[in-house]
Amino acid sequence: MPNSNMVKDDKNSSQSRRNIYWNTDFSDWDKTVLRRAVPKNLAEPAPVPAVAASPDWYSKAVQLAEKYFHSKGEEVVRILLFLIVGGSAALVNLIAVRELDAHAKFLPFWAISAIGTEISIIYNFALNDQITFRSLTKNSGRPIWLRCARFHLPASVGFTLTLILATSFHTFGRLSAVMSQAIAIIIVTGVNFFMHRFWTFRPSANTAQSGAH
Repeated sequence: MPNSNMVKDDKNSSQSRRNIYWNTDFSDWDKTVLRRAVPKNLAEPAPVPAVAASPDWYSKAVQLAEKYFHSKGEEVVRILLFLIVGGSAALVNLIAVRELDAHAKFLPFWAISAIGTEISIIYNFALNDQITFRSLTKNSGRPIWLRCARFHLPASVGFTLTLILATSFHTFGRLSAVMSQAIAIIIVTGVNFFMHRFWTFRPSANTAQSGAH
């Protein structure tokens, strides 16, 4: 007669084979059902966009800023770049206003201000998209035309404020066209940064979820 240990081993062996069989069988069945029931584009995880490499000078600037501002180093660099780009865009704006005021006398001042502001918006977007918020825009999951459209919404708020303030300074304050536009631009710059930082170049929901995984 077989001893009790041999019987016990046979039972354990049989149970192990049974577990392997049922686990494997269920797993295969489960996968087959999922493949048939779930569309391929939903069953497969969304591809994670490639992370855009920052230029060397940008990385070095962030490292330097982090020595003094720690985790806020990159944000400080963004603010400085935004001011530099904004300053050059303001110069473009003022040059456009000056030239239009000198050579397009038939235009009312509000039209001159509007044209000058729109020129500076396009210029501003191009540099901020490729320099200031590069680390956000390249991984935002949005094409450039959509980023430009989103840029125009906050910019339109700034545009309206600039137009109202500049016209008020010129009409009621009796300031020159260039001075009126310059003061309005300075006031609106801070508002523009926060809108662009936290809305225009904010990663899309799908990209943010992919990054979280």
